[in-house]
Amino acid sequence: MDNALRKFERRHKSITKKHQQLARGYVTRLGKNGLIEHQPMRQLPRVSVSSFVFFVAGFVGFKTFLLIKLGESEYLTHVSTLSQGGGLEKVGAWLMGIDPLTAWSMAHAAPIFG
Repeated sequence: MDNALRKFERRHKSITKKHQQLARGYVTRLGKNGLIEHQPMRQLPRVSVSSFVFFVAGFVGFKTFLLIKLGESEYLTHVSTLSQGGGLEKVGAWLMGIDPLTAWSMAHAAPIFG
């Protein structure tokens, strides 16, 4: 009896999950066996503005930390070496370049982390 109850609970959970997915939108298709099936629409994950801001702040913080610890001349040497590489390395060198926001954060964080 216990095994039958576990199977029932598993089936009930999967039906409830599919029902919740179908409530967000579905597509009706004709299956290979001739049955009409409702399939949940796939939804792409959305990126919120706050998560984007946190990502940019973290990236600028990382660049600022590297800039303070390596020093400006050594940091620029690393970035110029990176820019001599292939396409992806050039994109990385452009991203890791000293932009105004990084320079501003370095000027304000350097006295703290010295």
